[in-house]
Amino acid sequence: MHFSLPHSRPWIKSSDRLAVDDVLKGGMIAHGDRVQAFEQAVANYLGAAGGVACTSGTTALSLALKTLGISAGDEVILPSYVCWNVLSAVTECGATPRLCDVDDRGVATFQTARAVLSSQTRAIVAVHIFGHPCDINSISSLGLPVIEDACQAFGLEISGRLAGTLGDLGILSFHATKCMTTGEGGMLVTRNVRLLDCARSLVESVKHNNAAGAATMSDLQAALGLAQLERYQTFLVRRQQLFTSYHQTACQLTTAFPGYIGKPRFLFRYTLRAQYGFENAQAALLAQGVQARRGVDELLHRRLGLNDHDFPGATKLFSQVVSIPFYPSLTEQEQAQVLHAIQEVFDVA
Repeated sequence: MHFSLPHSRPWIKSSDRLAVDDVLKGGMIAHGDRVQAFEQAVANYLGAAGGVACTSGTTALSLALKTLGISAGDEVILPSYVCWNVLSAVTECGATPRLCDVDDRGVATFQTARAVLSSQTRAIVAVHIFGHPCDINSISSLGLPVIEDACQAFGLEISGRLAGTLGDLGILSFHATKCMTTGEGGMLVTRNVRLLDCARSLVESVKHNNAAGAATMSDLQAALGLAQLERYQTFLVRRQQLFTSYHQTACQLTTAFPGYIGKPRFLFRYTLRAQYGFENAQAALLAQGVQARRGVDELLHRRLGLNDHDFPGATKLFSQVVSIPFYPSLTEQEQAQVLHAIQEVFDVA
């Protein structure tokens, strides 16, 4: 086929374009009032004390690490099964990464984090990958600050609170492929006023000294974010509709099974576990006009030269997980195309 349905696509409507155009007409397109309004709106939505908007989720993570005082000689626990940008943020601040394994959903647990804990560990990065919730409370019981990576979980409710507010600090991403978008962009959020003030002071200090790394968001980006947030409930409703449709079909497949475990709730990605491996599934889906991707592009423990034997959960997921198009801007016709493709590729019982 000449056309293939993209794996990811933002949901941009006229209200988004009008919001950005309004900023362009006003002339103030750099960091200004819209950014502050966006920070407050996101904090209000999450129930946080406040937020600090950044240029990306990675920048937000770097700021979170610096806010906790993480530096050279410190160790930070993070899962092997996660975007490599998380690793780069840890090494960028001079800390040593301590990689842990994940469970069959792809998230770190109390047990996997504790297994790599040492006297030099100063923080844990817990990632709600694909929108699967980490048990932040149990991980916090290890007695270390927890940075909650909610870049793939904006709007996920966990025990009556929203992802990003359960750890000491939370980080969000508004990249074009994420739950909602500002094009690029991210944010640090927290319920802890002291940590919030510290994060803001760090950013202001960098800006005041004209040093590299201030990495602030622009009003253009913030305007798009505000417009997206205003209709975000429709994003969540559409995701739930897609989940219901996908899951009914996925549960009938014979050579793949759903990657989702538990009661229906918010998901960022819908994933399948292909019994014959990712590469074969990806090629077969593409022949049906549907792009598919791995859950993560690489395993961090392999990047660091560590053995697969010590990361059985992450290694198994890497070989099997197939992420299929699952985003609110999918039309009914495109949704039907995805469902037809997975039925053709993985067979129906």
